[in-house]
Amino acid sequence: MYIGYLRGQQVFDKTDPKSKILKELYDNSFKKIKLPYTLDNLTINEIFICSASQGCNYKKDTYNGKITKTKFVLIRDSNTHIVHDSYINDSSKYVLIMINGSLNYKGNISNVHIRIPNSLNIGYSLGMSYHTINIQDPEKSQILVNNVLKSCTKSFAKMANLEQQYNNKIVTITTQGGHVFKNMTDNRLEYKIANFIPVMETINKYVNTHEMKHEPGNKKQFPKVSFKSEDSNHCTLTISNFGYVDTKGANNMYSVMKTFNVFKRAITSNKIYDKIVFDKNAKATNLPKQTKLTGCPKGNPEYNGSCPDGYIPKVNKNNKLCCYKGKYTKSTMQKLHNNMINKGINIPNTLKNILNKYKINASIKISAFPYLNGTKVVYKSKSQNCDKYKKEELKEIAKILQSGFVLKGKKEELCVDIIKKLKERNK
Repeated sequence: MYIGYLRGQQVFDKTDPKSKILKELYDNSFKKIKLPYTLDNLTINEIFICSASQGCNYKKDTYNGKITKTKFVLIRDSNTHIVHDSYINDSSKYVLIMINGSLNYKGNISNVHIRIPNSLNIGYSLGMSYHTINIQDPEKSQILVNNVLKSCTKSFAKMANLEQQYNNKIVTITTQGGHVFKNMTDNRLEYKIANFIPVMETINKYVNTHEMKHEPGNKKQFPKVSFKSEDSNHCTLTISNFGYVDTKGANNMYSVMKTFNVFKRAITSNKIYDKIVFDKNAKATNLPKQTKLTGCPKGNPEYNGSCPDGYIPKVNKNNKLCCYKGKYTKSTMQKLHNNMINKGINIPNTLKNILNKYKINASIKISAFPYLNGTKVVYKSKSQNCDKYKKEELKEIAKILQSGFVLKGKKEELCVDIIKKLKERNK
């Protein structure tokens, strides 16, 4: 079982005279920073300032980057930099700030969405699908949830210069997976339940804490049944016709455990699994396996200050620093440095010493927005002559710079216009 997402609040003392209106908050804390921006383990990639409490409703032209039909005051990201309308200096139009980014908690990367109203009751949504849990150990799971939210709110309060006292509040937690039936693989039964509704009605008969609600689903979704409870000590539990389980509506892991165990006990003690008729023509194929971050692959030890002889540190696809076969060279160390900076991974002191040994140029900016460094074009983690980029990369750069050659231009034409526009930005 793993956590789907966590929603929480950071509630500040509203009587504190230091509480800031949103324009003041933006001007003092975010106006001068360059995106993406990382502080401690929190990285922010986008900032939206909206003139409506529902948020910003905007459309962006794919080719020229023009933004139209909006309720925004300001939009910033690493590509468009700053786009704003005539309300930019009107503090009364600063109704909501929305921030998108990521949190690196012990090597696990969670997407983060932050909503900041004028009340400063800041809302957080964190995707936590890399965090697996043991449903029978709710105390450990609850500590994990609390620590992830605390890590995010603490970093953001520091980033936003919010010094007053606050309390963290968990609003809701969702989970996915878990075995309520026996003989399950990848959190699913091998075959579809042919008598799905009768089986669910039997479960409903023996579970007194919840009421059953059938959800037929559509072509992209399996039919499923939700069991909802009026008891605050329980949460909603949903079962699909392949036995897949998810929960929602809980504000602590104890409620999830209590609900899960009620259903598992009812299914086991009343031998409901034996009443299932399987459709052998509907086998669960190509089951999407959740990528779980459990450490480094077998044969690639985790980097703990050093690697075995013949191995060098590299960041794997799950953002873990592991040891892989290779040689220490300036090129491999520069690539490692750039990769860690781009992904917001903290560089250990032992690794900094190695980077210093190879004289890695840490002054090179790692930016998703292109710029000129002498005669070379710097984009993301590359710094090279324009003609060395692939055409698809040049098209990306041209779109960002709103080049007129982006659709039909040859590489030579794209480079001429890209360098011209980059020089104009440097004036």
